Amino acid sequence: MASVIEWLNGGRAEDKMSAAARLTQQRHLKYRAGKKARALELLQTKDALEATVQSLQDRARSRKPTSLLSWKSISVALRDSRDDAHRQNRDLRAQIHALQRLMSELGAWVDMTKELNPSCPTWRDTSLPQHPESRRMAKAWITQRMLHSTDAMFQQHGFPAWDAPQEVKDVWCDEDFTFSDMGIVCRSRRNYIDQQSLEDAISFIQNHCLAAVLILAPKDTITYETQETSTQLNTVVTPTGEFVNILCAAFHQGPDRCTLVVRHIVQDDLHAHPSGCRQRSRTMWFDFLRVRGGCTRKRVLTFTSQCHFTGEFDLEAEANTLGLSLTNCPDHLKESRFRLHVVQMTQSLRSQVQRDHFHATK
Repeated sequence: MASVIEWLNGGRAEDKMSAAARLTQQRHLKYRAGKKARALELLQTKDALEATVQSLQDRARSRKPTSLLSWKSISVALRDSRDDAHRQNRDLRAQIHALQRLMSELGAWVDMTKELNPSCPTWRDTSLPQHPESRRMAKAWITQRMLHSTDAMFQQHGFPAWDAPQEVKDVWCDEDFTFSDMGIVCRSRRNYIDQQSLEDAISFIQNHCLAAVLILAPKDTITYETQETSTQLNTVVTPTGEFVNILCAAFHQGPDRCTLVVRHIVQDDLHAHPSGCRQRSRTMWFDFLRVRGGCTRKRVLTFTSQCHFTGEFDLEAEANTLGLSLTNCPDHLKESRFRLHVVQMTQSLRSQVQRDHFHATK
């Protein structure tokens, strides 16, 4: 009986061992199958990646080099950018200093008590600073102030309005002289229709400014200072020893009207007044309007003073500068003789300018 029980127990133990072995074997088989599948998958991935790399390499070899910069190039670009920033900083600092200087000069230029009559000229109307920017602004201030007073000046001095009949009298020889202890002021008016076109009339004033105001001087002795295209400064010492420093500016007021203003600059920080030379105050308006037939209607208003001398005004000394002697003239006739001489001289100069311009344009 005992032997039978032992036999049965031994058979059961063998069965358990064989079952465990089978499970282990199955796990090993499953593991090896998984490893093979994983290895196959990795091989397939490897082949795919190699194909992708090969494709990219072939594409890279077939196209132009890429635009990527080297680190050296990037470093050079950054250094250039830094240098540009430093230069810009220096330029801005210089601009700040220039603006500070401009503000200081303009502050001194405008810091004065307001005159009793705002329409009266002041030293600001006849002076120019040296600094380029303040000089440019001073020119604009002087000429635009004259422009804004154009219509009022022509109305105040008896000119007809633009809408008046065109058949108006030529009053070029309407010369009015004011004599006083302070000196002489000659007012000249002219209102007429010229066969000259508007463009030619403007060009003549701009290209021959001194001749237009009856100042004749060799061209090679004239100094020109041009600002943009509409403003210029003409400087010359005439053969008679007169220092002329004329500021002229043109303002187009629509396609058919142009106003040109002229003023003598007495105090110019850039152009020193030559020693021993005289000066004469000049203020002038040239107002041109295009009319039918291609002609130009012109209004001209000018104010000219005596030459400035030190001390009291001397009529005989002023006459001598114009080639007239009043030594033997009675006192009560001196003013009338002086007036007649200036009118005749003006007519002669105007005729000479017209002849010179006619020959120059032929």
